[in-house]
Amino acid sequence: MFKEIGLDQPPSTLNEVIEVAKELSKYDKKGNLIRAGFTMQPSGQHHHWLREVLVRQFGGVPYTSDNKTVLYDKTGAGSDVLQWYVDRIVKDNIGFPNFLNDDVTAFQSNMAAMTIDGSFRLGTLDANKSLDYGVAELPEYNGIKSNFASFWAHGITTNATGEKLEASIKFLKYITSPKAMELWLKNTGELPANPEIASKYYDDPKYGPFLKGLEYAHATFFADEKAQREVLMNAIDEVYLKGISAAEAWKKAAGTEQKVLDEFWNK
Repeated sequence: MFKEIGLDQPPSTLNEVIEVAKELSKYDKKGNLIRAGFTMQPSGQHHHWLREVLVRQFGGVPYTSDNKTVLYDKTGAGSDVLQWYVDRIVKDNIGFPNFLNDDVTAFQSNMAAMTIDGSFRLGTLDANKSLDYGVAELPEYNGIKSNFASFWAHGITTNATGEKLEASIKFLKYITSPKAMELWLKNTGELPANPEIASKYYDDPKYGPFLKGLEYAHATFFADEKAQREVLMNAIDEVYLKGISAAEAWKKAAGTEQKVLDEFWNK
């Protein structure tokens, strides 16, 4: 698709992304989108992109450092970041939520030119032999790079005793071994926790951009990930589908999410 428009490098800034996405989008005679230049899927990774990347790039901060107070409606970004996001759907028509069901389906079907996703998607994409794709770091804006990182930990609970505990320890040692981490990386795309192993893939064309992105990434402290995801999804829907102003929807989202955080911290 990039070759169609004479592009040999991915766009590196938000402004470039918009212009390239416009060129890559295709429409039928009635103006309906039939190929998205860029996936716009808040239920996928875009709620993370909005919260930890765009808010920061627009000059704001999503939360206080103790994770107890919502700040994205009180700092630099304001509702401008929400308006910017919805404009890509409504004004530019380069993509919209649930186009061809979801962003992964659209991208895998060669019906979306660019998408934002995590390294864990590489295993799925690589299984599609008809897909010719590449990976790049997230676009910067106002000279600011940002990224979202998630992580998890293995653990053994107190329910494991005797032979079960012994087996659990053996299994935990195996799945955190260099051999298992490399196997997991190559089959799923999920990055290895061991820095020595990760460094081997720092310049890899597919794994490398994800590893480089970790250097300026932020991890959201979720009190309730489902509820906090829905807050931003609903804000986008209210502007995109109901015509509510971005300022009103953004303020409402912050208020709703603050209640989620308060309920968690008051326990």
